[in-house]
Amino acid sequence: MRSLADLAFSAVCACLMATLAFEAFFVKTCRDHGGAFEPLATCRVGPNANMDFYFVLRPAAMAGATPHLQRPAGCMIDLQPLETGNASVAQEVQEIFALAYWQEAAAIGISDADASTIRGVEDIMNSAEFHLGARIRGELVGVLTIGPDAEGNQVALTALVVHPAHQRLGVARSLVQEALARGRGFVFSVIASADNLPALSLYKSFGFEPYREGLMGQAQLPMVKLRTHVS
Repeated sequence: MRSLADLAFSAVCACLMATLAFEAFFVKTCRDHGGAFEPLATCRVGPNANMDFYFVLRPAAMAGATPHLQRPAGCMIDLQPLETGNASVAQEVQEIFALAYWQEAAAIGISDADASTIRGVEDIMNSAEFHLGARIRGELVGVLTIGPDAEGNQVALTALVVHPAHQRLGVARSLVQEALARGRGFVFSVIASADNLPALSLYKSFGFEPYREGLMGQAQLPMVKLRTHVS
């Protein structure tokens, strides 16, 4: 005879399989009926952020548009300046930087990534850069930093990082939008890998235009510098 625990586990598995089957059917139905719909984002919610999830779709014709993500209340993004002089906040920021560094290194094919180049907690605490943070349910999930540009007459988005577990939820877009809104009248610049097409697409959607190209580091990675004037 099966135990209650076994029966409960089987019920959970059955519910999960039914949910996945419905999602697959729903997506296929949308696409089949003139839909050309595409998945846009998923979000895990629940007490442990690992139970329920939802699917947002939009017509492919809107691919260039900025969608309004309908997030559950638990996934609302709170954007606030970060007090990085506080050691615990700086530690949060450093952890996001480290995760993003290794992800970026793998994405653009850096085989000799060096952990020593990741910014440390002390460096973050002493930085004069402006740090804008994105939190979901109190957890820091993204950081954007702004600092001076060596070219002068403009400021630079010096870093934009999002926790891998919270990507494709509009966190990066929200951070850039908030940063530009706070800097009306300024010229903003940003440097991105020429191979990082999602990042380039994001910046271009905010009016950034490429104006300089170059190579970085011993690996001679192709980089692109973009800028935009926020009126």
